[in-house]
Amino acid sequence: MRCIIRISSSLWYIKYSFRDNSLNYSTNTIAVENWAKNNHIKDKNLLNFSNFSKEYFGKAVSAKINKSLLNSGYSEAQIKLMTDTIKTLNIRYFSGTENLNEKDLIHTDGYKLWTEFPDSFRKSYIASIISDKDIYDNKLTIDLNNKNTDSESLK
Repeated sequence: MRCIIRISSSLWYIKYSFRDNSLNYSTNTIAVENWAKNNHIKDKNLLNFSNFSKEYFGKAVSAKINKSLLNSGYSEAQIKLMTDTIKTLNIRYFSGTENLNEKDLIHTDGYKLWTEFPDSFRKSYIASIISDKDIYDNKLTIDLNNKNTDSESLK
């Protein structure tokens, strides 16, 4: 069974399968660039879709965060740090790689500012994403005999 979904302005397909009495789940990006090239499409955004979609999504997130922080008392430099942090968090979250945040993002000035931010939905949202511990969310196997779950790690 396959399902095509749109996440963060990029296209992913989800594949579910039953093999050897186990349930397998995986996601992969759809090769938009290859499709555009093979079909002689000239649109530069389609020919460079991976970067375009990431930048487009990042700009949308940044605009929303900037607007919400304008009257918060933070300086422009602090708002940029906070915006860059949540932009990276969201890009990773919606691509299933938020486990990477522990390796770099929690050590940034932007993340520190968010931890000092007053309690709010956004602060809780960030904390929930950061709490993901070393689980690669794009592949999962559940053994139906042993009821064990094996999720590949990106360590």
